[in-house]
Amino acid sequence: MIKLILLIFETISKSLLCFGFSDELLKVQRLFIQAARLNPSSGVDPEVQSGLGILFTLGSDYDKAADCFRAAIGADPDVI
Repeated sequence: MIKLILLIFETISKSLLCFGFSDELLKVQRLFIQAARLNPSSGVDPEVQSGLGILFTLGSDYDKAADCFRAAIGADPDVI
C-alpha cells in the first residue's frame, strides 16, 4: 500500500513540477519547516510532520519524507 501511495505522489509531483510549481512547493516546505521549529519544547507535532512528509514526497525527496512520516507516527501512531 505504501509503495502505491509513493507512486501516486511521484506521478503527481512530476506533473506539478512540469507546470512550474517547484517554487511554490519549496515555499510551502519552508513554511512547514518553520512551523515545526516554532515550539520544539512541546515535542513533535505529528500533523506538521505528516504535512512535511507529503511535501517532501511531492518534491521526490523520499528519504526526508520517510523521516517525517516516522517522526509523525512516533509522536502519534494514529496520525496517518
